[in-house]
Amino acid sequence: MQLPPLSSVPASEQQQLPLDLASSDLEEAIASTNAARIIDDAVVHLECVEDPFEAKDIVDRLDVLRFLCKRADLSERVQDRAAEACIRGRRKVGELLEAMVKHGGDRRSPSRSRQTTLKDLSITKTQSSDWQALAALPEAEFDAAIDRITADKPGKLNTSFMLKVARESTRAAQKETRTAREPTRQEDARDAARAASSLVRLTKKLETSVSALDLSEVDGAVVAALASDVAAAKENLLAVEAQLQEHVARADARR
Repeated sequence: MQLPPLSSVPASEQQQLPLDLASSDLEEAIASTNAARIIDDAVVHLECVEDPFEAKDIVDRLDVLRFLCKRADLSERVQDRAAEACIRGRRKVGELLEAMVKHGGDRRSPSRSRQTTLKDLSITKTQSSDWQALAALPEAEFDAAIDRITADKPGKLNTSFMLKVARESTRAAQKETRTAREPTRQEDARDAARAASSLVRLTKKLETSVSALDLSEVDGAVVAALASDVAAAKENLLAVEAQLQEHVARADARR
């Protein structure tokens, strides 16, 4: 797989691109048919890559190719294919990063004996987070978003757009999870309210029973203390019952 070198890019713009890229002929690289073939080959190769260093290297080279396709003013279709390849490359790296300890690393690449870190890969923490977000986007949603933007806005596909899609998907999934849990929480609150009501009724019965007892021979202080404890217990349970019922009412109102 031939991918273009950094020397293909003007010196004034090289700061936008990664360094140490393998050499390749510029005219061959940006010829429309060859560019498309190189892009397709890179995407196919990415699918079987397991080494994060290799995946990151392919992403760097694809970034250069995407840049050259744009500068050469190739067709919007080819530019979108180059952009898609870059995004899929970042998604692949994100998948491999998921196996690493956050910002540290416990994954050993096949060609290296020591642990891999983000610094080793020349990946920032922000890139790591963004690329893992791309990796977390379900395949069907990922493909649909690619098709949508390339159809609606040819030549405008970019990583920022796909990150927006990925984050919206994550928020929607989290909201769905919260919504799914809400009925369970409401039912738990109702159960607690019913239990509190039962305890209140039992406490009232206890209070009535205590009042009916013949305590003439019992120390008055003991009787007073018992009556006070029962009354306090009843008041506390009434307060708990009221709070739980209020919680249930608010939850029902939000539905």
